[in-house]
Amino acid sequence: MNLTTTRKQGLSLCLTSLAAFALLTGCTSTPPDGAASTPPASEAPPSTSPAPTQTSNPSATPSSTDSPQPSVTPVETSSLLEPIDTSSWKTFKTFGVQFSYPAGWHVKAEDCKGCDPETHENPFEPWEVISENGIDTLSFAANTAMDTDGDVNTYKRTELERTPVPGSLSKDTLLVAEHQVRTSAEDGATESKLEVFLIDAEVYAQRTENPELDYFFPKAEHWAMLHSQDDFIESFGVDEDRVSLEQAKKILATPEYARLRAILLSTKAL
Repeated sequence: MNLTTTRKQGLSLCLTSLAAFALLTGCTSTPPDGAASTPPASEAPPSTSPAPTQTSNPSATPSSTDSPQPSVTPVETSSLLEPIDTSSWKTFKTFGVQFSYPAGWHVKAEDCKGCDPETHENPFEPWEVISENGIDTLSFAANTAMDTDGDVNTYKRTELERTPVPGSLSKDTLLVAEHQVRTSAEDGATESKLEVFLIDAEVYAQRTENPELDYFFPKAEHWAMLHSQDDFIESFGVDEDRVSLEQAKKILATPEYARLRAILLSTKAL
């Protein structure tokens, strides 16, 4: 059963399913998409510093009764992940926003022949970040016109990580990893997911149990989205719609997750 959020344009809000507890092995590199990437910049992405990952008490779930806060204070936690060397990474740039990704990966637009406007002229075009072994790991759009119409779920969210994005963006932005239990208002059926995404700090502070979109502002009037995909979750041998809290925690302790979060934390405005 899939209870995902309905979108009005483009991008499907694919969130992620994961966790076979076994780590993935590396594969031969796939040449990056030349049209979408540039050689690595001289400076390392913001995520290259060996800053400890931040993971909250798994039982701390945002409350629907909390009053809105102007910003979110990072959760202090112990370091679980090894630092990621991003010195050889490439950079993807489009419509005033950029992020870095491993040299063996590639970024591609969703298949679209004869699109109007063309992919590189359309800020709403969804892009896929594909790993060296072909896993659709992240989805990105520089702008979005999606909404939550048709989503009849309520959400119980357990925060697993909340880390400020260090790069320059229009507004304060967070990397968030959370376990979600979604309950259908129609028949009471549930899904449990692991989602990893960037989100505007004020938007995050004001969320309730209702459906919410995860977007951030690389620049004014651009509602960008960058979030994990179900294929990434499934690569751990886990049913994307039946991720337990313990499985989610285990995934966050893997090298694969460390690499994914390094991509997210490298995001900044051009």
